[in-house]
Amino acid sequence: MAKKYNCEKNGIPYFRKTKTIGHKADGTPVRKEFYGDGEKDCDKQIEEYMDKIKNRLKC
Repeated sequence: MAKKYNCEKNGIPYFRKTKTIGHKADGTPVRKEFYGDGEKDCDKQIEEYMDKIKNRLKC
């Protein structure tokens, strides 16, 4: 199956996803963008990032 791309930076196609990771004191969301070589790569990066955040909070 062909890879999907939804943005381009410096002439290179990437797949971009945005994840809300929290909220500031005034209620505005804190968002982080993840870029990958396809949708599965983005999902993997998001999962790894969220696992790191959860592991730090448990310590």
